[in-house]
Amino acid sequence: MSHGKTPQQGVGLYKESIRRIKQLPGVDNVALGTMTRWRDAGAYGFGFQFSADGHVRAGGEADPSNRFRIVSPGFFASLGLPMIAGRDFNDLDRGDKDLVVIVSQSVAQRMFPNGDAVDRHVMWTDRVMKFIDVSTAPRRIIGVAADVEDENVQPSPDHLPAFRAG
Repeated sequence: MSHGKTPQQGVGLYKESIRRIKQLPGVDNVALGTMTRWRDAGAYGFGFQFSADGHVRAGGEADPSNRFRIVSPGFFASLGLPMIAGRDFNDLDRGDKDLVVIVSQSVAQRMFPNGDAVDRHVMWTDRVMKFIDVSTAPRRIIGVAADVEDENVQPSPDHLPAFRAG
């Protein structure tokens, strides 16, 4: 929500909040994300269809679908999630110049079973994207994060996330 602020003012507010929180005693790391899945899945529980460079669907198969979220640099480190390949987001990844994403290990293995996912591309193919103002332009994969169960408070291997966008 903008609350009457320009996008630049909003980013400045978040950066200043992160800076101040990092200074608090006992705080090791701080990051932001658009949702907490185990808490917000009811509001954001549906997925969006996507595809990837060279991904071929089987006859009659639809593109896979998954949720996305926007996260700040340091999100994965703050959660203690290792990067399997590539790198985390940084401040240079902002803007529209080069759309980048980090995908989970499960998505990387599913969409790129014969090769490395880093520097390949994924794109949203779901028609609803035009209604929610999300670009369907290809996004370059800069990293692959370890799978984590974040759908439920109690971990279960049946609920691994598959896609993260930044």
